[in-house]
Amino acid sequence: MKTWVLLAITIAITSSILFSGMTWVIPELFQAYGGISLDPDNAAKSIIVHANREGSSIVRTYDSFSRIGFVSGEGSFLLESVPSLDKKEFYEFIKDSLDKKNIIDRELINIDIDIYSGNGKLIETLEYGRCELDEYFVHSVDSLGKISFIEGEDAIEIREVTKLECDSFTISLNKFGSSLNENEVFEKAPIIPEEGDLKYNAMTNTLQRYENGQWIDISGKGGPQIQR
Repeated sequence: MKTWVLLAITIAITSSILFSGMTWVIPELFQAYGGISLDPDNAAKSIIVHANREGSSIVRTYDSFSRIGFVSGEGSFLLESVPSLDKKEFYEFIKDSLDKKNIIDRELINIDIDIYSGNGKLIETLEYGRCELDEYFVHSVDSLGKISFIEGEDAIEIREVTKLECDSFTISLNKFGSSLNENEVFEKAPIIPEEGDLKYNAMTNTLQRYENGQWIDISGKGGPQIQR
């Protein structure tokens, strides 16, 4: 009888120690190890997309795509963004793909996606070759409680999704660690901005205002400078 009493007392004391939060219990025994926390400057922060239609030597560069996503298999992916005026040539590829019914004579495009860290250093480039349009659609999102692509917007946001299937995929590390090219030329919207106009820059994750002939960061977040 004494043995059972002692055993019950031992179990009770052990349980009390484990769940009472006493400081002399070794916390490492009850914590999951998540590895080293990444500094925001070193972690992936933004993307730049380079698009080159098959058979053309012209490469279009966009900083207005906000997200890349997995579809199925290494050669399939999606690009998500807010529809914008700077992507006219990209929309032409989509329209030509939707209009063309001949599956043999396909509309193809090559896509390179540069992934940059928080301090503007190139981590890697995703290289997708000979891609064809799989699906394209536009939808609206109630951004309440969701991550908005446009700074300061908290109502309905219009987004577009482009799904692509590609013949090849690899990554390039040839320019690993290089800084964002200050002379990078991005596709421009075919409009002349007016004093006080606002826009969201996906590369620097900043809200900008057009003042005295140039775009000024008004979000206070900073980020690498981009020549528009």
